[in-house]
Amino acid sequence: MPDDNAESNEQQYRVFGQVGASYQRNEANTQWSVGAQSTGDQTSASARLSGALGRLGGHGFATRRIDDRFIVVDSDGQPGLPIFYENRFAGKTNAAGKLLIPGARAYQPNQVSMDASALPIEYTLAQDHLAVVPCRNSGAAARFEISDGEVMVQVLRAHGKRLPEGARATVSTQSRQVAIGSRSEVFISRAAKPAHVTVAWPDGECRFDYVPDDTRTSDPTSGVQRCQ
Repeated sequence: MPDDNAESNEQQYRVFGQVGASYQRNEANTQWSVGAQSTGDQTSASARLSGALGRLGGHGFATRRIDDRFIVVDSDGQPGLPIFYENRFAGKTNAAGKLLIPGARAYQPNQVSMDASALPIEYTLAQDHLAVVPCRNSGAAARFEISDGEVMVQVLRAHGKRLPEGARATVSTQSRQVAIGSRSEVFISRAAKPAHVTVAWPDGECRFDYVPDDTRTSDPTSGVQRCQ
């Protein structure tokens, strides 16, 4: 409206009320928003960024804000695999083969599945559906075991003795420890990939590098791996 008290011949106008706008977007690991508002001759702007950092099963992750329960999917290191939560698409695993699913149900089975057809033809998936039960205010892991060939490797300690009974092996290409076989053997489910193997028992441990079709870390006459 014109300002009749204006000293100049130019008409002056004022805006009564508020005018504003905002924009919000959800990214894979964050949620952010920007906004602006004008009231009369005053203008203000705002920006907001939120997210969360977490850790489960020895792996850290960044994600949007987590208020309660969540599930971390582990595809055994395979990236880009489609994951479904309760038969709804939840996303694809990242470069490390992980995907975080927020908003799970506490103390109830949560159905997580993988589209096995996305795997290379030489890979096999032990189980494409998992049921995980997170507690309140915590997370749960959904680990899919994937194999691209299997091999049983006999392992002896540096002095030629068998590994102790009850020893367990940690294989860098596998998400779970494996028990040592009765013949001092280690089961490797990712036989096509090199791996670092650590064998541990109550009063000691040893290590060796598994290399497919290679004898650099084994006895050339018997193929037995030497754990030192």
